[in-house]
Amino acid sequence: MFTLLETVFTNPIVAFILLVGVVVFVHELGHYLAGRLVGVDVEEFSLGFGPKAIGFRHGITEFKICWLPLGGYVRFYGSEIGNEPPPERRHRALLSSPVYKRATISIAGPLANFILSFAVMVALSAWGMPQPSPVVSVLEGSPAAQGGLRDGDRVLAIGDEKVHAWSDLTRIISASAGKTLRFRVARGEGEEVVTVVPSDEETQSHFGDTVRSGRIGVMQFLLSPRLAVREGSLLWNLGFRSGDVVVSIDGKPVKYGWEVRDAFGQTFASLNEALVQQPARSVPVVVRRVGSGRGGVPEETGPSLETVLAAVSKPTASKAPEGELTLDLANAAAFASLSKTSTPGIPGSGGLPLLSFTEMTLGGFDELPRADPRLPSREALKSCGLQVGDTFVSFGESAVLSSPVQMNVWIEKTTRSANALLEGKSVAEVGTANRVNVPFRVFGWNGALRDVSCVVELRKSKDAFGRDAWVFDWPLRFFSAGVSVPPVVVRSEGVMEALADGGAAVLDQAGTIFTGLSKLMTGGIPLSNLGGPIAIARVAGDAASGGALIFILTISWMSVNIGMFNLLPLPALDGGSLLLHGFEAAYGKPLPVNVQAAVQRAGVLLILVIFVVVFYNDILRLFTPS
Repeated sequence: MFTLLETVFTNPIVAFILLVGVVVFVHELGHYLAGRLVGVDVEEFSLGFGPKAIGFRHGITEFKICWLPLGGYVRFYGSEIGNEPPPERRHRALLSSPVYKRATISIAGPLANFILSFAVMVALSAWGMPQPSPVVSVLEGSPAAQGGLRDGDRVLAIGDEKVHAWSDLTRIISASAGKTLRFRVARGEGEEVVTVVPSDEETQSHFGDTVRSGRIGVMQFLLSPRLAVREGSLLWNLGFRSGDVVVSIDGKPVKYGWEVRDAFGQTFASLNEALVQQPARSVPVVVRRVGSGRGGVPEETGPSLETVLAAVSKPTASKAPEGELTLDLANAAAFASLSKTSTPGIPGSGGLPLLSFTEMTLGGFDELPRADPRLPSREALKSCGLQVGDTFVSFGESAVLSSPVQMNVWIEKTTRSANALLEGKSVAEVGTANRVNVPFRVFGWNGALRDVSCVVELRKSKDAFGRDAWVFDWPLRFFSAGVSVPPVVVRSEGVMEALADGGAAVLDQAGTIFTGLSKLMTGGIPLSNLGGPIAIARVAGDAASGGALIFILTISWMSVNIGMFNLLPLPALDGGSLLLHGFEAAYGKPLPVNVQAAVQRAGVLLILVIFVVVFYNDILRLFTPS
């Protein structure tokens, strides 16, 4: 039964009707209640347009739901221009009412939308909302790494400001380029204080504007403990192989790649001294092994193990319960024999990273339809020698690759540079300038290290705002996708804080929407970004699929959206009516009837044009690949 209900309510059409129904109902309810409050009679209260589906009459008002769920309306008595009501009912007619009454009715709809959003955000702030945790993964060579932040650190505070969630972290850092920040972090069983200076970098805002922002090189992407092992490395000689999942080290369960990196680094750096003092000491590492699948890419085989690993001193292995294997890292002399080349403190590293993980292992090339514009890039990457099962050791300008996020950073910078260099030129004018040579160092699933160089052509496309842009296609997928950190539940402390947090959230939503509407009006964002019922249905369906909380948040966002849009000073919108009321209040008399009629006709025409544009955009999106 639950599955059936879930299927029904996550259907885009049903979700759209619920989302739009709630937001429109509240908007029209605002107009209705304001009319009743100032003494203007209401003849119709309708959700939807077109023929009536169901309805009833209460007093002089007909309440109904119509078949076309694309909005709603409240029709007040005496709202038709040129129709003069009888003297005894003039005080109950809209156009005969004083201007302050009509202004109250006009503004009440958008105000009701803001009140709905405020109530939702206050309730969610008091109840608590899951948000991404401020646990960091640190990029090599970044300001965060230089300052002493480590993978797995949970940021508790920056300066005197508490950090509750990832959004607090990014907000403070973005506004602090070049400033010295004191981070208080939870690390292991204790707390540490480190100092980091964010770099001043050029980034893009949500609306595609170039802005300066503070960056320190931290991310939410955390590596899994599934290993990719290079031939001849210390781990290879100890018997580890690509695809091995580290389950525990020295009896401690392992969940993240950074735990493996820290434990192995500390073990290999200090083991020689520790074993001299306690020769019987050993470090058991429990791994879950995988077998070879199609194309050399491993597929996890479950509990059965057929491969026997060799320990350092002599070939020994023991099967743990459920097919896991315990390795003993014992014998200091054996470690010394493996140290042909070394990095200080880590024997056998050879200047390359001690550990790699399968988040940097090529799991396959994207399956693309014949006409897909990304095909040339995929074939270029295939033909230059990249193979499924290859693990990236270095990429572009990154001499050592510790996370796939470094690839994305390099691609972002390369694309940004190309767009600055090639702006306004056609592909024919550019010639070979849009070709990027990308050097890789990889090792295969068998562990062998090799160098690869690929020439990838940037593709002329459109960005998220419909503007011409060059795109670096990367139609690859990786063997594993990292491990997520459980979210934190952030809630307000007390009623007053919930009210303040809810108000701040609504103001933030309104500010974002105002910026977007301003850019639409001034041409900063093309009209092709406008979406209609189909786009809203997609958003509603996605929100419903994300759960009740996401759907409620979407209601809040949509309610502010409708409120802001209706405040635009355009004919047929509440903002247009308020503008006319302002003229009337300023001049002391209504505009001539013919002017009012012309404004009303222009409003109807404007609404029709908007409907045509959004429906055209919706239909175009249906037949245009993403």
